[in-house]
Amino acid sequence: MPRIAHIPLLILIGLLFSYHTLLAQAPAKQLAQGMVFDAISKETLPFVSIWANEDPLKGTISNKDGAFELALPDLATKLSFSCVGYETYTLDLSDTSSGQQLNNLKIELYRADINLEVVDIIAGEPPSHRIIRDIWKHKHLNDPANISSYSCEVYNKVVVDLLPKQFNSSATGKGMNRDQFDRLSNLSKTQHAGLMESFVERRFVSPDRLENHVIGNKVSGLKHPLFAVLSTDVQPFGFYEDDIEIMDKVFANPISKGCFNRYDFQLTDTLYQQNKDTVFVIAYQPKASKAFNGLKGTLFVNTNKYALERIVAEPANKGILDMRIEQSCALTNGQWFPEQLRFELIATEYPTKEVGMLVNGSSHIRAVNLNAELSKKDIGLEELHLPESAAEKDTSFWNAHRAWTLSDKERFTYKSLDSLFQESKVELLLDLLKYALMREVPMGPLSIDLERLVGYNGYEGLRLGFGMITNNKFNEHFCLGAYVGYGLNDKDWKYGTDLRVKLKPKYDLEWRVGYTNDLDEPGKVYLLSTIRGLLTRRMDRVRTFETGFKFRSYKFLLTEFSLSRSSRRPLYDYRYLPELNYSDSTQYTFTDLGIKLRYAHNERFHDILGKRLSRGSDHPTFDISYDFGLPIFGSTFKYHRLVGSLSAQFNKASWGKTRLTLESGIVLGDVPYPKLFNGAGSKIGRGILNEQWLFVKDHFQTMYLYEFAHDRFAYLFLRHEFPKPLFQTKLSRPTLELSQSFGWGRLSASSPHLFNSNEEIVLPNFASMDKGFYEAGLTLHDIIRIKILSVSYYGVGIGFYHRYGPYYNHQGGENYALRFSWRLSF
Repeated sequence: MPRIAHIPLLILIGLLFSYHTLLAQAPAKQLAQGMVFDAISKETLPFVSIWANEDPLKGTISNKDGAFELALPDLATKLSFSCVGYETYTLDLSDTSSGQQLNNLKIELYRADINLEVVDIIAGEPPSHRIIRDIWKHKHLNDPANISSYSCEVYNKVVVDLLPKQFNSSATGKGMNRDQFDRLSNLSKTQHAGLMESFVERRFVSPDRLENHVIGNKVSGLKHPLFAVLSTDVQPFGFYEDDIEIMDKVFANPISKGCFNRYDFQLTDTLYQQNKDTVFVIAYQPKASKAFNGLKGTLFVNTNKYALERIVAEPANKGILDMRIEQSCALTNGQWFPEQLRFELIATEYPTKEVGMLVNGSSHIRAVNLNAELSKKDIGLEELHLPESAAEKDTSFWNAHRAWTLSDKERFTYKSLDSLFQESKVELLLDLLKYALMREVPMGPLSIDLERLVGYNGYEGLRLGFGMITNNKFNEHFCLGAYVGYGLNDKDWKYGTDLRVKLKPKYDLEWRVGYTNDLDEPGKVYLLSTIRGLLTRRMDRVRTFETGFKFRSYKFLLTEFSLSRSSRRPLYDYRYLPELNYSDSTQYTFTDLGIKLRYAHNERFHDILGKRLSRGSDHPTFDISYDFGLPIFGSTFKYHRLVGSLSAQFNKASWGKTRLTLESGIVLGDVPYPKLFNGAGSKIGRGILNEQWLFVKDHFQTMYLYEFAHDRFAYLFLRHEFPKPLFQTKLSRPTLELSQSFGWGRLSASSPHLFNSNEEIVLPNFASMDKGFYEAGLTLHDIIRIKILSVSYYGVGIGFYHRYGPYYNHQGGENYALRFSWRLSF
């Protein structure tokens, strides 16, 4: 699934396009427009820096086709053109003898003067390989991630444009009509489809403390933009990691170790510049015989520390979106540091087959401080801060902080869309999106809790409910909530209330107290969030009083302490045999002193309008839960219950994606079934008609829900997906995933549950798993892959799982399970 950082870009593109057929045409405006060429080869030159009146901060850059446009400031007399390896050219606007027309400029740049130098080349080795090896040797000097600390300012601009193609009259009834096509074609000449800007203060402390504070954020047509789109959401801040992530796809870096086995390199040019360092130009692409996620493009390598002065990269195998990134670096106080980042996304068939869409993003980095006096304590928990005040900046703020002046076309885009969207329901749509993201809908000082409205599980069936919580308008320091729910299957009410006091929000320090009268699955093992709850068929009625507090320490460690008293009544045929002087042995009271620990190194968060949202972590995640049963407050059970898990994912472009989950737990002391472990099964019935078809992460697909019970266990789940598809067609691109799962569990011989031979009430399927449970699986993802709005794919796959080993069932069909998978990709 796409990361949260990528979702706003796609949503806003859709929103910005949806109203363009209603816009009126803008009056024609004169711009400095034209093309830039190589003076000798006559080829167009992309990414040429262009500025007016010798002010590089008030300019633009030519696009990939060498085209540019620039709104000239008042009293402009000069236009300057600069590109790596070429002489800077300045056009005198007052000189009419050149015959140049301001709206159709043809600029030719000459290669810089040549100053031949001696280059040592290893015999028998391509010269490009020697240069790549020098990049490796100097990587630690040039990678911005190795700088101990820095701060900088980043101006981001994202422009969305329509790409009208040739009108297809045969598409009548399937696409747009001729009038609509002509209208959009005319609109694309006078304004953009959308425009977004942000001004960000970026701070970094090695090795992984990062903070982006959005000072200003502006989106055409929207008064209160919900998202800030940064270039670093699409590409990394630097190009030295072994694997490069672009829009959620991981690619093998052409300068990583082992690259000579995967990539072909060609030294295409050597730029010897007078009184400047030499720049080597190297083209790269994957070897035809290698199967991996690769890039193709050009490297510009400066002999000063053999740094990557400029990088151009795009996926070697194109997807539904054409993607391209470009990075430029400059020497800052002797240190190479990113100066400009650019990205380009092209959807050739969105919004229609006749009209595509282009997204151009650019970032200008300035005010770089490589000696910033920062420590890890100075960097907050959130990687991105987007306060509401960022959308309130006025014109003077943007005039002072823009890296490039807005063109007339860009100014008209703001004016046109701001006027149009005032009369539309786009703000309402974004409000709905915000509510879904925040999981609540504010209504004055109270908010509706969206998570309480609808639910489902195998016991209650469809569950309807309603919840309210106080928000910051009521009080910023505490919130009070209450809910009620009703199951349509069990026809019973559930309810609860709690109070949370925010002692120190920065460190998640919070005290809570609450009461619930609800349902809970007995013997629950899983700490990780899964869809397992949808399958639940067995429930306890639980009344719980609980108090506790949580806090965050060492940034990535979340700790929770709790004290609770709960009364559990099984809603299934079960009795704890010893009875322990209970007057009603079908109801059990527990008093627990608990602690939970969660450590996710380098977990990334976004602070969106005051709400902290997790983006996950690229490192292993550890979860530990410990409960100490106290024989007080009506409880007679004394026990220790410990559960831990380790979850990790490794994504390499060369060999694919590996996922690993390890879970283990133990109960010391005699306890009734609700406090044991019910296993990790996900199979609910025998026969095809009674089976469920959902894949349940970190569970056994061929194990029945309540087939086993343990007081100690260990599970290991391994999955590996290979990067290369087995084949590829218009509607199919299957990739192979292999999985292997192992389980062990035991119900201790001293447990009272074993003494049941003469009892009238039969314990439900109490079997031990001490011989070991084994399951293998094979999944084909994206067997069917359907385009969604021509900007993403929705893929459906199928998996087959087989149980083998000591618990193999001789009724053959019981040992197999079929599961469907689904995912969204670009």
